[in-house]
Amino acid sequence: MSAYELRKNALVKAATGEKREIEYPRKADGSPKYPSEIYGENVFTLKTMAKALPKPIFSSFLKQRRGRQNLDKTTADSIAHAVRVWAMDRGATHYTHWFQPQTGATAEKHDAFLSLLSSFTPGGEEVTPIDQFSGSQLLQSEPDASSFPSHRMHTTFEVHGYMIWDMSSLIMSILYILLVFISYNGDALDKKTGLLQSNEVLLCTVVELVNLLELDAHVEHVYTTLGTEQEFFLVDCMMYALQPDLKIMGCMLVGQLPPWHQQLEDHYFGHIPSCMMYMISELELECLCLGIPIKTHHNEVVPAQFKVALIFKEASVAMDHNLLTMDMLHKVTHHHNLHVLYHEKPFKSVNGSCKHCNWAMATNCGKNLLDLTVCPKTNFYFLVFLLAVLCHVLLLCATILSSSNEHCLGMQEAPPAIISAFLGNQLNEVLNAINEDCPLKNFSMPQFQTIKVSGTVLDVKDAGLPHIARDLTDCNHTLPIAFTGNKFEFCAIGSKQSPSFPVTVLNCMVTTAITEIVTNLHAQMGSKPTPSDDDTLAVICRYIRLMHPVCFEGDNYSDAWVAEAVCCGLPNICTVPEAFTYLLKDKHLAMLTTDTGIFSHSELMLRYHILNEHYAKDTILSQQILPAAIKYCKLLAESTTMPKAIGIEAAPKVQVLNELAPLVTTLEAEHAKLTATVQKLIDHGSNDSNKHAQAACNLVVPAIAAMCNTADMLKTTVADKYWLLPKYAKLLLMIRSDWILNQLLLLHHHEYIKINNCCTSHHAIASMQTHGTPAIAIIAVQSLAAELCSLEFNIVDTAAADGTDMCAAYMQATKAMLAVDITDNQAIGTHGAHYIAETASTSSIKLLMHYNAGALATTGYGMALGIACTLNELNVLSHMYFTKTRPYNQGVHLMAVELLEEHIPSMHMCNLAVSALLQSDLGIQAIVVGADRVAANGDTANKIGTYQLAITAHHHNRLFIVAAPSTSIDLDMPSGKQIEIEQRDPSEILVQSGFTQSLVATGSLEPASVQVAPVETRAWNPSFDVTPAALISAIITEKGVITKQPNSSKFDLKAALS
Repeated sequence: MSAYELRKNALVKAATGEKREIEYPRKADGSPKYPSEIYGENVFTLKTMAKALPKPIFSSFLKQRRGRQNLDKTTADSIAHAVRVWAMDRGATHYTHWFQPQTGATAEKHDAFLSLLSSFTPGGEEVTPIDQFSGSQLLQSEPDASSFPSHRMHTTFEVHGYMIWDMSSLIMSILYILLVFISYNGDALDKKTGLLQSNEVLLCTVVELVNLLELDAHVEHVYTTLGTEQEFFLVDCMMYALQPDLKIMGCMLVGQLPPWHQQLEDHYFGHIPSCMMYMISELELECLCLGIPIKTHHNEVVPAQFKVALIFKEASVAMDHNLLTMDMLHKVTHHHNLHVLYHEKPFKSVNGSCKHCNWAMATNCGKNLLDLTVCPKTNFYFLVFLLAVLCHVLLLCATILSSSNEHCLGMQEAPPAIISAFLGNQLNEVLNAINEDCPLKNFSMPQFQTIKVSGTVLDVKDAGLPHIARDLTDCNHTLPIAFTGNKFEFCAIGSKQSPSFPVTVLNCMVTTAITEIVTNLHAQMGSKPTPSDDDTLAVICRYIRLMHPVCFEGDNYSDAWVAEAVCCGLPNICTVPEAFTYLLKDKHLAMLTTDTGIFSHSELMLRYHILNEHYAKDTILSQQILPAAIKYCKLLAESTTMPKAIGIEAAPKVQVLNELAPLVTTLEAEHAKLTATVQKLIDHGSNDSNKHAQAACNLVVPAIAAMCNTADMLKTTVADKYWLLPKYAKLLLMIRSDWILNQLLLLHHHEYIKINNCCTSHHAIASMQTHGTPAIAIIAVQSLAAELCSLEFNIVDTAAADGTDMCAAYMQATKAMLAVDITDNQAIGTHGAHYIAETASTSSIKLLMHYNAGALATTGYGMALGIACTLNELNVLSHMYFTKTRPYNQGVHLMAVELLEEHIPSMHMCNLAVSALLQSDLGIQAIVVGADRVAANGDTANKIGTYQLAITAHHHNRLFIVAAPSTSIDLDMPSGKQIEIEQRDPSEILVQSGFTQSLVATGSLEPASVQVAPVETRAWNPSFDVTPAALISAIITEKGVITKQPNSSKFDLKAALS
């Protein structure tokens, strides 16, 4: 099966496939459980452990968890036994050691509980199966460390590594045991060990500072909190399978935007597509059971882009939860025939994805150290910790950039090249007032009813609405760091990236800054037991001046900020390899190793080299573009040499061939150059990983970009059926099944209309924003289903007499109609094409078609146009003419679009010129039309003008073919005399409507109307006419070709369909 057919099948499956619906857990009385009742039911919590273990064993575990004593074998074995029984009661058969190596993904190893116990008897060996899980298996595992990234930390033959249970993370019933991963020599080989160590180091320094500022603070423990917001794209599984770039790199190297994407700004927070809702419901249920609380989910800016946000947790736990959620998304989306993309830039020229990490610090007393309180000017806790976060932020650039995150530079939510922070005007005013020892500026404005430093109250000037509280600070997502009231939001972390390393480095930066602040406070206060307010303010002022250059309130992508940053001494880091070098700058190297002890020198070098190696290796090419282009060129060249009755049909093909040939030549040259460059880098690779990465950045990346640009130009020229890769439109828009294309605006603009109830579908049908019998029927039924499903009914209200759920019945009817319509259309296309080809007895067929749309009027293939598409696929259709057709001149502005999309050589013509055309062009074999209604004798009602086309076809001895599904045939209607003809509004032919060239040039989409006859003119404007069966050569249905008996002027449709 060709790629073209596979893509069509994917569209059919997406439209007609069964949706996986999730049954929410219920109580014994049948009512649904509350989320709080489900939360953590598959987690071996401390409460569950306390019930399962003897009190001395549980007490010993708690002491070990707090670091006060080592876990002895008895306690470990008791916990292992209890957790095995608990997990197996929930259906677990294996236990899984889950950890975070330096690969950029998570890793897991599954071991069975089943063991075999051998005993020897006089009769021989006897084997007894047992379920077993020991304390040693719980505490640690020994994977092959040589197979994970380690950059020469050990030789290949040294394979030992150890995974150790992280007791701060709870066990889950699938039995997931969350561990850290170290080498045989004790070096951290994972991303979590450094995070846990940085939390411990930060705890000590923060407790020291808090107790120094306030002797009776009684703070014993401080921990960092984290709330992650995970962004991602969803694409159809079949389309994903057809796109090798997505499969290997996670992003599309080749492709162009569809006409409609994010420019209307209508997707963000918009109605969530039904397939996404089914998927997210299953995800939230699975996560709830694992104790992973998803607080928010919504559409993001780009079609097919979404976000889920988790509730704040202690940082190391939140890290586990974020990565487990990503793993769970991978599993759940496949249940719904979807694939999740975490790449930061899977589609160029639209917003990418990131992972917002909301970071704060809290004490064991429940105090948030980044809470502004009512008066931040005298809140020394807040000011000191605010400044500590901002002191060394330049180092963050090395932790957030990667080969995938680099692609986001310059888009709306992305890691900018200049590291800066946003605090908000009011907080900046507080810092300036402290530094300059002046009173606070008044931020009151007329629209604010009251003002206080910790926030404002907005008066919305409507007595019926309450006054709303306004935050002290806004948020700015063009900067990588923003303070948002009681936490820092780090917007620059990549969506597929583990937050572990960035947060570890952030903890290290804050630890270093706090250590410096404590030293400065001791020097400032001298022999006093605690620093005075003046002492603290003096140190605070020093740090305000130190961090001032990184604070910026404007657009971080503007040229003005680039110039200002240079004056402030801030680096503009334009490449990823350059960012990595910041890890090894003397100040940062000391901070990460000797000053804090979070990393050893070898551990930091391991991370530095792995970052560079990943960047250098993340290059790939698609090998499917050149063959497709060459095959299409060959086809065009062959078709231009065919005999021509008139020379007009070859002109479009020659023009396309002239465009294609130089592009193919250019692409071949660029491919050869890129292959040579990559091979040279491989053959002469440097031992310096950063130089290797820099060479890839300077040589390979530009070569790939040039090749992809050429491939994009080829994609717009090569016919869709020959192109092997899916287009952006099919990847981005396939899951938006509840939107339709506004066909009235199609000529100049792609506008999608949401169909979510009967009113919106009625308006779309009545105003002819959509048309075609199949499309109208399906939209009508789908809108009924959507409205029923959105209303609040009792089960009795939505049940038919036989107990059938009406909502489900309507949805099932919609799916059935979609499937049948597509199958019928394809059958009509096949039957009609073979009938014409056999009757014409020529390899160069020309058709004339009176408007009958394809995908625009059906569910994706078309009837009469489907015949033309099939002939084109068989390479026997050399040219096609099509008429203007009323109403709304649909032939010229809808059919023209479809023929261009299908790459069928075609020409538009006036309805009245058909006779002249048939007289002059003897190569036209057939006229093909559709049908709105067919009587039992074959008389056919169709668009006005069909009857006169049949007369001229009969006179010139050409085939006149009707293409229609069998459902259009009314066997109860003897002849066409009984068909009523609708009269349309006379103004349709007395007034010309459309878009003037001047309006199109200015981007206006308001239609313009011109009166073309005196206002008093009367008009006769029938919608249809009836063509007698005597003038029709054949009627094509999904069941086959129906012709008349010899010497008969009528069809026996009843016999043909029986």
